[in-house]
Amino acid sequence: SIVPSALIGAPAPATDLPPLEGIDLPALSSTAFAGKVTLVNVWASWCAPCRAEHPLLMELGKDDRVVLAGLNYKDTAENARRFLGGLGNPFDAIGVDSNGRTAIDWGVYGVPETFLVGRDGKILYKHVGPFTPDSMRDDLMPALEKALGVDMAREMWRLSTDALQRVKALIAEHSIDCDIRPGWMKAAVLTDQADRLRHE
Repeated sequence: SIVPSALIGAPAPATDLPPLEGIDLPALSSTAFAGKVTLVNVWASWCAPCRAEHPLLMELGKDDRVVLAGLNYKDTAENARRFLGGLGNPFDAIGVDSNGRTAIDWGVYGVPETFLVGRDGKILYKHVGPFTPDSMRDDLMPALEKALGVDMAREMWRLSTDALQRVKALIAEHSIDCDIRPGWMKAAVLTDQADRLRHE
């Protein structure tokens, strides 16, 4: 769930954690947040909810626009490596917080918890507990898109314009007599029709 935090809107706590031994990834340092959108996930191998949300993190890790950083909480290196070896490693960086002191600085209640850090190094969003498909879609993704500065209306127009150009090219290719006017709904319909033509 989304939980109000005194850290929202404040700079992320100064963090300088060592890397996870045996994993070829950089350590977790708050100095690396500058200029990037970073998702800091607090996890542990002994945490059952962490295991439940992990497939969603694996999917999120495919998004190159976001740095996914893991804060490994009160764990052992061997168990953490086994966890990642069995379930996959979505992280771009991992820091080891063996005594839990850094987690206290972040205001962590338990694991898993996730923080979204903007390009200016400030915390924009906090989620307590494991992500579900619904919470990721309804809570995290809108926060991510906002942090990334994506203008959804402009992005919709760009995509519809690209689709319209593709439709025009296909109609010209098949010598179809058709009047095409701008409009994202019409473009979507025509794109579907053109795709069917391509496969006939």
